[in-house]
Amino acid sequence: MRPFSLAVIILLANLLCTHTNSQEIGFIETFALSQDRSSALSELVPGTEDYYYYHCLHYQNTEQLDKVDKLLTPWIKRFGNTNRVQIIRNRQALLNFDRDPEGTYKYFQSALKLKFNHQREIPQAQRDLPTRLDTNLINTERLLKSALSRKKDTGQIENTGLELLAREALDKTRRRHLLTRIRHPDFPNLVSLVVADLKERDSRGFGSSPIHQMLTLAQLDECRAQLKTLSTNTKFVQTYLSKLQPSADVNWRADRDAHKDYLLRLREFTATLPPSFNSLKANILFRQLELGRLQGEYDADRFMEYLKLPRQIGYVNPELIKQASARGEIANLGADYRTYTQLPPILDDQRLIQAYLHHFLKESPDFATYRPFIREEYLRQQFATVKILNGIGDVEKWASMLSPTQYQQLLKRVDLDFALTNRESFSDPDKIKIDLFTKNIDKLIVKVFEVNTFNYYRKYAREIDTNISLDGLVPNSEQTYQYDEAPGIRVKRTFTFDQIKEHGVYIVDFIAGGKSSRALIRRGRLTMIGQPTAAGQEYRVYDHNRKRVTDAQLWLAGRKYSPDESGRIMVPFTNRPSAKTAIIQRGNLSSMQAVKQCDETYALAAALYVDRESLLRSETANLIIRPRLTVSGLPTSVGFLENVQLSIDS
Repeated sequence: MRPFSLAVIILLANLLCTHTNSQEIGFIETFALSQDRSSALSELVPGTEDYYYYHCLHYQNTEQLDKVDKLLTPWIKRFGNTNRVQIIRNRQALLNFDRDPEGTYKYFQSALKLKFNHQREIPQAQRDLPTRLDTNLINTERLLKSALSRKKDTGQIENTGLELLAREALDKTRRRHLLTRIRHPDFPNLVSLVVADLKERDSRGFGSSPIHQMLTLAQLDECRAQLKTLSTNTKFVQTYLSKLQPSADVNWRADRDAHKDYLLRLREFTATLPPSFNSLKANILFRQLELGRLQGEYDADRFMEYLKLPRQIGYVNPELIKQASARGEIANLGADYRTYTQLPPILDDQRLIQAYLHHFLKESPDFATYRPFIREEYLRQQFATVKILNGIGDVEKWASMLSPTQYQQLLKRVDLDFALTNRESFSDPDKIKIDLFTKNIDKLIVKVFEVNTFNYYRKYAREIDTNISLDGLVPNSEQTYQYDEAPGIRVKRTFTFDQIKEHGVYIVDFIAGGKSSRALIRRGRLTMIGQPTAAGQEYRVYDHNRKRVTDAQLWLAGRKYSPDESGRIMVPFTNRPSAKTAIIQRGNLSSMQAVKQCDETYALAAALYVDRESLLRSETANLIIRPRLTVSGLPTSVGFLENVQLSIDS
C-alpha cells in the first residue's frame, strides 16, 4: 500500500503547488496567518467559491470531515467540478483513509483511471493454450451477423466486403444504404436489389441512387421487365437513352451507316414508351426521316407514323390536336434531348413534310391517305404544286387548285438548289459530280475558283467557307448553259468537274436568275500529330489517306519550320504557352490546325520497390526503380536524362 499512498500524496502536493502559484496573495495570507481562522472566514461572502473553498479547507484542517461533505454538494451544484473542488475532494479522500481505506482506493482508481488487470507470471507453469483459431468464432457468417447487429445500416462493412450482402435478406434501410455505396454495375444480384428498393412505398424513385445511372442496358431491360412502371419514369428513359449512344470511337455524324443504326436503336426503344413521350418519339422519327431524305430513301410507313403524332403546327389537322390535347399527348417540337441523345430539337418540320409529300404525291392520284393528319387546303396546295413542278397531267386542273397569287408565285420562283443526296466526300480517283435542281432558268453560269489556301490562312487565320469573297478573282474555268424548259418545271441536273484533279480547295459558283449557289470542294487534307520531347515539340504530318508525309512544312506564329531527314518537324518550346493556329503546307495544298505550344517544364517521379526480407545487416539489397519523366505534363523518354544519381537518406 505504501507506494500507492506515496503516489497520491505527490499528486496532491503538485495540485496544491499549482493552486498556490496561480493564486494571488490576498485572503490566503490572512487565512494562513490568522490565530482565529473561524473569525477570518466571516469576511467571505456566502455563496462564492472562495467561501466554499476556505470553509472546506478549514473543516479538513480541524478534522470536521462530515461538514466538508455537506458543503461539497451545493458547491458543485453552483460552480461545477472546478479545480478547487477537485483539490478538496482529493484531500477529503486522503483524510478519510483511516476510516474508509477501500473508499479511498476506489476514489483514486477512478480519478487516475488506474487499471489492475495484469496477471502474475508463474515460472514453469504448464500452459494449456490453443494452437489454432476457432473457425466458429471468425467465420464470415458470424462476423457479418455481428457487424450488422451493431448498426441499422451497412456502415460496419468495408467496401471490399459489400458483395457479402448481395444474397442477404436485408431490410429496406440496409438495402437502400447498400445501393448508395455500390460503384460498379457488376455487383451480384444488383437488379433484384434495385427493383426491391423501387417497390418500397417510401422509395425516392429511379435516379435517386448513383448506381442507377451505372446500370448496363441488359440490367435496365431486366429492371423494366420486373417493374412495368419504369416505362413512364422520365429519369429511367433518360438513362436508357444515354446508354444507346455510340461509343466515342464511332464518328456517327460522319458515318451514315452508324448514324442510321443509332437512330434505329433509339426508335426501337421509344416505340415501347407511352404517349406521354410523344415529344421524344417525334424527335427521333424526324431525324430518321431527315437521314432517309439525305440518302434518297423515303420510308412511307415511317412518314405515316410521324404524321400520326399530334403536333402544334399550322398544317396539322385540328381534330388530331383536339383529341390529343385532352390527353396531354401533343408532341413539343422544341423539346431538347441533346443531353441524352445528342440530337438537336426539331423546331420546325415543314420543309421535311413538304419534301416527303412531294415525293409520295408525285405519282399518287389523290391525297386521301393524309387527310386525317393534315389540313385539306394544305394538302391540296402541295398536291397541285408537285404536279406542276414535275409537268404531270393537266396544268390547268392543278392551277385551279391554287389561288391566282399562289400560282403566279410558283411560276416566277427561281430554284437553284443542291440535291441533298450529293456526296460529301470523294476518294482521289473519283470524279467530282454535283446534282442541282433548277427551275425558271434559261441561262446558267458555272464558275470554278481555286483558293490560295496558304495566303488565305495567313491573312484571316480561319477556315474557308462558301461566304468567301470572290470579287476581283479570275475563275480557273467558266461555262455557260442555256435551257428552254417551261418556267413551272423543276429539273434535276448533274454537273461533272473533270478539271478539279489537283489537291486544293475549290469554290464552284452556280449563277442564274439573280441567284447564286456555291459548293466548297476540298480535295485532300493535311493533319499532324505532336508530342513533346527534350528538344521541343515534335510533329508528324499525315495526308487524308492517313499516310505519313515527310516533305510538308509548318508555319507557326509567322515562322516556318521544315522537316528533318526523317520527316519530323521540331518546334522549340515557348515561354508563353497558349493555343495557336498552325498552317501545314505541302505544295499547293495547305491545311489549318489548332495547336497548343507548350513551355519547357520537366517533372521527374519514380516508384520504388524493395523486398523487406532482403534488408539484412551488412548485406546488399536490390532496389527496383520505375522512373517517369514528363515534359509539359506529357510523358517522354527517360533516356534524355544525364548524370543520373540516386541518394538514400535514413
